[in-house]
Amino acid sequence: MEAVRSQFATIERRMSRPFAEPSIVKGVQDVYADHATEMLTHHNRGTWPRLSPRYAAYKAKVRPGRPMMVFDGHLSRALTDPGNRRFKADVRNTRMVLWPDIPYAARHQAGKRPMPQRKVIDLRPKDAENVGRAILGGIFKGLRNIT
Repeated sequence: MEAVRSQFATIERRMSRPFAEPSIVKGVQDVYADHATEMLTHHNRGTWPRLSPRYAAYKAKVRPGRPMMVFDGHLSRALTDPGNRRFKADVRNTRMVLWPDIPYAARHQAGKRPMPQRKVIDLRPKDAENVGRAILGGIFKGLRNIT
């Protein structure tokens, strides 16, 4: 009987903080990585403003052939490279916020002078569904590990 009570207590603790399950954070990071790869590859479906002529000329000289949002590749690797991902996570009871641990990522996302907004994370309904699947999958995985 004590073992059953212990299992229920464990389930209750985990369900009070469902996003604390590590597999959930990793699953959501995977969704963000897939999304960021697509965004960086396709320049946000062609909606990003062009580089300024002056900066484009400079970049072509010092980093020829690099895509629009890649200078040294720190941001793209932080978002997409499984061995080098640099996400920070704020995990609360029923809330999780992820962001790349790159200082200038927020400037790209929000757009701050002199840089126009070029969102690297711009989730669509399909991405939101994938986040939901990752969360549910992580919750079920956590519950299976209890028994």
